[in-house]
Amino acid sequence: MSNKFLKYLFYLSLFSLILGPLGKVPLGVPYINIYFSDLVIAAIGIAWLSKLPQLRSLLKEDKIFRYFSYFVAVCLLSLIFTPTSMLFYEKGVSALYLLRVIAYFMIYPTVVYLTREKEIKIADIIKYLGIVGCCVAVIGWMQYFLYPDLRNLFYLGWDPHLMRIFSTFFDPNFLGLILLLSLIALFFRQKASIFVWFARIFVFMTLLFTYSRSSYLALICSALFYSTARRKFLAIIAVLVILLFSILLLPRPSGEGVKLERVFSIEQRIDSWKLAITMFKDHPLLGVGFNTIRFAKREYGLPQDFWRESHSGAGFENSYLFVGATAGIIGFIAYIFFLWQCFRNSGLFTRISLVAIMVHSFFLNTLFFPWVMLWMWVLLGIRDYKSPFFRQ
Repeated sequence: MSNKFLKYLFYLSLFSLILGPLGKVPLGVPYINIYFSDLVIAAIGIAWLSKLPQLRSLLKEDKIFRYFSYFVAVCLLSLIFTPTSMLFYEKGVSALYLLRVIAYFMIYPTVVYLTREKEIKIADIIKYLGIVGCCVAVIGWMQYFLYPDLRNLFYLGWDPHLMRIFSTFFDPNFLGLILLLSLIALFFRQKASIFVWFARIFVFMTLLFTYSRSSYLALICSALFYSTARRKFLAIIAVLVILLFSILLLPRPSGEGVKLERVFSIEQRIDSWKLAITMFKDHPLLGVGFNTIRFAKREYGLPQDFWRESHSGAGFENSYLFVGATAGIIGFIAYIFFLWQCFRNSGLFTRISLVAIMVHSFFLNTLFFPWVMLWMWVLLGIRDYKSPFFRQ
């Protein structure tokens, strides 16, 4: 398989970020959702079969791969020894999720390999990540004016968002993080032209209209990290002032979702956290089994329409609690070590983005959202990137 073909597949994976959940393939199979991005990632994995010597060379001494492998091994053990009562088909569904996590990892060696072979420039990847944010923002504004009400898709498991931008992700909170990551990429562009500044303002405005408090907090924390790392404390002050002023000017149409003081979603998250902690207490060593949450909730007496139909039924509103409940204390420790290796072996651009992702993950199952996983592996593949605009 030629390098150019692998490069085109990588570009296609970046395009799949724009489609998000909208790229769902209509299989009609219970509990199984396949997306366009999954198909592209599978194609990348198949392409690597003809380059196994190069793949082994890339990963042989790679610390991130090593710690990721430890985590995957624990997840596999948790599935094998799961205490959750499931049919054989349901066990297969749970195993497919772990397979997806492994498959998305292939973006990492792909980026490292293509940049080393000079098939792709790191600066171009940064540019395309910014373009992704602009594209989903444009679609988001079209959705905001033409399709502002998601309540009619509640029967399909989507949350009833009203007068919020959710774009192709059908969820303003996940969209908010994608826009934030794109905004960070736009600020690390090598050339800050008028067009780039317009794109930054446009993406930031779109982020505001998601009314996503978790994304706002992730923005503040990533700005605070940059300010601390570069000792430029005016940056965090500027971000706080601009964000606060912008929030005060945001329109407040009808609907609970646009009220930043809303407590209903907070109560839902707390209930989700309590259940995750209960599962962890009941099965502290290896958890209930990686991605068996949907079926484990059945055993904990949750209503059938919740664990069966809801898109959030297979997870918790916290990535760390999700790992602890599904893979136990062993899996949790393995994953924290993996995240630490990712962070300590990265440059400023990747670190700022990782801070945004990790903060956001306290409120949603962000770390295992397919398109965030894809973005994160791209970030780790270019973790040595140094922007001339932000001196490292």
